[in-house]
Amino acid sequence: MNISQHCIFRFATRMYDEVIKDDNTFKLWKKDNQDKVQEIQKEILNSFNNPNNIKMVGLETKKDRSNHYKVDIENKWIFVYDENTIITCFEIKYDGISYEASEVIINALIDDYNLKLPELQKIQSEYVDLLDENAEKMAKIESEKKLYRKKIEELDLEIKELQNSIDLKKANVGSCDYELRLLVEKIVKSKSFI
Repeated sequence: MNISQHCIFRFATRMYDEVIKDDNTFKLWKKDNQDKVQEIQKEILNSFNNPNNIKMVGLETKKDRSNHYKVDIENKWIFVYDENTIITCFEIKYDGISYEASEVIINALIDDYNLKLPELQKIQSEYVDLLDENAEKMAKIESEKKLYRKKIEELDLEIKELQNSIDLKKANVGSCDYELRLLVEKIVKSKSFI
């Protein structure tokens, strides 16, 4: 995963905020501190890849409709990333209130998340179990449907054969009846006898 210069700048400003105030001071600082930059990149990747992170794919905001977010709960960082690059990062804190009040809110939200997470995991597990259980049943039903379709086709063919024999017999009855009518007509009218 690549790390944008902006992400490195944002991370570095939080670690060395007395030195790095803007893009220009960051460029100078970066030039003189390549070892620290590499260290920051490792820290960013470690924080980003933390297995306890909360991942939100495609969270819709006004600015970043196509970006994804990871929340590092332990270090209280938010990472914005796309398929290839960590675009930026920032600390989780609420503006306009004290750091302590912000911490209380964040910790309460994380506690709520941690309480809700087992419920989601349980439901997901039940969902996977239900998929497995029903997949077998559905496959069996589909197999039975195929057998029934085949049986229906066989029965339709039998009905068609029976109907054909009825139609043939009906045609024979009609033909015989016609010949009898002709004979009766000849007798009744006493016309041309052979």
